[in-house]
Amino acid sequence: MTAILNFENRFWPNGFSWEKLPKNEEPRIREPWNPLGEATPRIELVTQDIGERARVAPTVLDSGLFRNMARLEPTPEQILAFAGRYGSLWTADHVPFSEWEYEVRTLRFVLQAWDAVVEKKRGGIIAEHFKPDAGGSVSFPFFDSLLRYEPFDLVVKKTARAKSRGAVWGTLGVSGVKASPLDAARRFVVEAINARLVALGVDAKLSPAEATRLTFCPRNLLGAIWLQFAMAVSESKEYRFCDVCGRAFELDPDVNRISRFYCDNACRVKAYRVRKSEAKKLHKRGKTPKQIADQIGSDIDTVKTWLKGK
Repeated sequence: MTAILNFENRFWPNGFSWEKLPKNEEPRIREPWNPLGEATPRIELVTQDIGERARVAPTVLDSGLFRNMARLEPTPEQILAFAGRYGSLWTADHVPFSEWEYEVRTLRFVLQAWDAVVEKKRGGIIAEHFKPDAGGSVSFPFFDSLLRYEPFDLVVKKTARAKSRGAVWGTLGVSGVKASPLDAARRFVVEAINARLVALGVDAKLSPAEATRLTFCPRNLLGAIWLQFAMAVSESKEYRFCDVCGRAFELDPDVNRISRFYCDNACRVKAYRVRKSEAKKLHKRGKTPKQIADQIGSDIDTVKTWLKGK
């Protein structure tokens, strides 16, 4: 029986807003994840107690959450919308924009590297960032910021627990390996994921209801997202992008049937209405039911029913 991810986030959906960073605070700027450098917006996402507090299970609500977060354009608008749907990545009430941008861009980079490994694509990100030297050794890119990872909330708290973890982070990564670029990239992704799981803190325990099932309990949403990524890698999970909204969702008999092309019923209904409307437009242009069915990806009987309903 496979392990399960158990995480629930509680937050105020209408209680997030961007405010200016206090003058005495400096955001962490890390290249190339904060590409604007010193021009990075000096704002922070602030949690406020407004309205009803929501309780959601983000990785259940979104089976491809780690992929969808990686596809975010890290702008204040998109980050605010993400927080309003799933809550903050951290337990801290004030988080600088630079930290959000860093997490989105690094997740995207590691995920792109993993997809290239799975698809055996030797060009693109592999050719650019995993080049063997004259001795055949491949260095890991962005070693300090990705493999010696320091999460925002622990850096802010400066607790003894955070300091003790620092020694652990330093032993997780290696500067490079003698391997093919694809094998080196695979090792890099594993090290990057491990660095985050250790630094973010993920508790594991047997489920009281099912003693044979191991349950992982992240301490914050960011940990849940990286754990979802880790489980996808470990179990070779497959995903599809919704034909309507473009969001990723898992393909699994226990989650979504393999033949599914939409992330939820709302997108399925929207696609149905679009096809029906397009069928009527094509009919007005003189197209036959067969031509219409071929063009919109439907069957002739359905198209005829739509046209009769006119």
